[in-house]
Amino acid sequence: MTTATTGSPVSVTIPVGGYQSHSTVATGGVAFDPLTTGTTIVTASIPGFITTDAGSKTIEVSAPELSFYYGDETVGAGLMSRYDNRLVRLGATAHGGVTVRIESSNSSVALVSPDGGTVGTEFIDVYVPDGEQNAFYVVHGVEGATGSVSLTASAPGFIDGAGTVNVVQSAVRIQGLSTNTTTLSADNPFYLEVGVPNAGNTNLSSDQRVRAGSPGLIATVSSSDVAVGQLVTIPLTGAMVTVQIPAGAARSATTVATGGVAFDPLTSGSTTVETSISGFITTAAGSVSVTVTEAPEIASGPPISKTPISTASDDGGGAIDPLILVGALLLLIVNINRRRA
Repeated sequence: MTTATTGSPVSVTIPVGGYQSHSTVATGGVAFDPLTTGTTIVTASIPGFITTDAGSKTIEVSAPELSFYYGDETVGAGLMSRYDNRLVRLGATAHGGVTVRIESSNSSVALVSPDGGTVGTEFIDVYVPDGEQNAFYVVHGVEGATGSVSLTASAPGFIDGAGTVNVVQSAVRIQGLSTNTTTLSADNPFYLEVGVPNAGNTNLSSDQRVRAGSPGLIATVSSSDVAVGQLVTIPLTGAMVTVQIPAGAARSATTVATGGVAFDPLTSGSTTVETSISGFITTAAGSVSVTVTEAPEIASGPPISKTPISTASDDGGGAIDPLILVGALLLLIVNINRRRA
């Protein structure tokens, strides 16, 4: 390709005083334009000159690849990717605008969507404008399903990309609940969080959102000794309550006023607060032992001296018992408060 001709062969000029042709097409040079996959030989020749081995180049043209940028992914059943940043990376940007199809090999186990607000389907088509190289997607685990699923990315002019999604049983934990409190402490709001469990089911390895299109999760929360501490929600207070984790969220509300739950300490002792969701693993972090102690007594001041306070004056007054003064002061405060009321 030159400014004058596109095809084969073309001619370029090496000017007087120069030892090479121009380096860009715009200034009079030449460029190679790859069109389809295959192999071709590009050769340069000048009458009366020897064409060296370096004057002939074998060029292999291959299609750019698609790749799943973050590699394999694990998602919980009934949940979806933590963020909307999963992506297929295009191996070229000068593609003129292209549509990338991302498809699940088993829609009964895993689904895909372009973002976290869209219900998952077997495949999606994502348009990538010219000059850009990322096609974003979200993975959804189907409720009650587990297993390994292949994802395929395809687009005209690109080599297909492949990835793997592992759908596992989801898990739940308790967050924000103090293990020690007192009988006079304020209610302790806490929340429940869902995601993928770690290897020992002691906690979550990653929190994930309830998938789009789900009616939401209903979590049960219980206190093993309601005499020690009860659970508080808007509609119910007692030993067992329920809270919801809506679609698109990874946790329940963090305050009672917004639909969450709180622990209300009542008497000294210990109780276990535990949560469960149907079909979910309750991790070790989903059960919290809470110890409630009696509130500390209000510290008393130094004992009142019973030694009479002298009120003697120059004209020979008597002495007043301090207990009488205290009683008079209390009576005065009571009368003032009654008047204010």
